[in-house]
Amino acid sequence: MRGKRSWQGVVLAAAAGALLAGCGGPKMPSSVRHPLMNTAAPVFEAEAMGTREVGVPGDYLTRVIVVDFWASWCAACTVSMPALDALFRERQADGVMVIGVSVDDSAGAAMRMARQTGTTFPIVMDPDQRLASEYGVSQVPLTFVIDGNGTVRWVGNDPGQARRAAEILLSEGRMPVLQ
Repeated sequence: MRGKRSWQGVVLAAAAGALLAGCGGPKMPSSVRHPLMNTAAPVFEAEAMGTREVGVPGDYLTRVIVVDFWASWCAACTVSMPALDALFRERQADGVMVIGVSVDDSAGAAMRMARQTGTTFPIVMDPDQRLASEYGVSQVPLTFVIDGNGTVRWVGNDPGQARRAAEILLSEGRMPVLQ
């Protein structure tokens, strides 16, 4: 009888542990291996084409920053940009900022691509690829999701997963740390 009771205790403890592990909230989507994961995002401030200055860290209302590196000649970017723009339009009021970083040599080519894809989020030009180098970008598109504390929490090229990562960070309810 004693052996049966200790076995039941082990099973109950394992079930309780599994239940508690499931209560930890949603899990971040898989990220590509990148040296910036879970580290402070490189700080930058730049004038977005035709608008205002944007950068990392964001302003006091920004809870999640999505930085997307792209180029006008990149076929995959024509898919990711509209998806990230939808995230921007739908969740900007909740504190999501999307910043596009074009590695194009020509601002004209970048603007044409932005118009063709219906992009409304701010776009920063990086023709000398200084920002791309600081972020360790070797291919485009590459997207970084940064939390309100300035930590890179997700890196990849799937706009659906980037959205999921941003939504999870919003659900965590963290407010940005003012610098």
